[in-house]
Amino acid sequence: MSVVDALDNRNEQKTITMPESQILIFEKRARWRPSLQRELVETSIVIRAFGSLNELQAAACECQTQRVRCVAVLDLNSALSNVLQFLAATQAQLPGLASVVIGSGAHAVLEPTLRELGATSFHQLPVRRDRLAIECRNLLRVP
Repeated sequence: MSVVDALDNRNEQKTITMPESQILIFEKRARWRPSLQRELVETSIVIRAFGSLNELQAAACECQTQRVRCVAVLDLNSALSNVLQFLAATQAQLPGLASVVIGSGAHAVLEPTLRELGATSFHQLPVRRDRLAIECRNLLRVP
């Protein structure tokens, strides 16, 4: 390799490509990420878990900027009031973000409010991981 080639290679910009589809999960306890990974192992969907809704929101904004399809899976048992605030904020900031909310039977009365705040769907525990995976695939339009 000549000196010119070495300089050209050093100056090349490396591009980092984002995956085409992502599932962004808010959970305090690792439950849904491993379940969805098992169900979606045959796909190219990237599954990321966050312990903070601020981190999830930043990732969703990055997806929108990069034109990457994403869906948020939000566990109400992790932080009910924070999830409600997140939904209200993202409805204006990220109007195209599909949000799947999971909660206990006690949270079922909140379903109309969750939908008003922009949630795509609400699932009452127990949730079958295969059905959650199918819904996420459909929202991401991944075969």
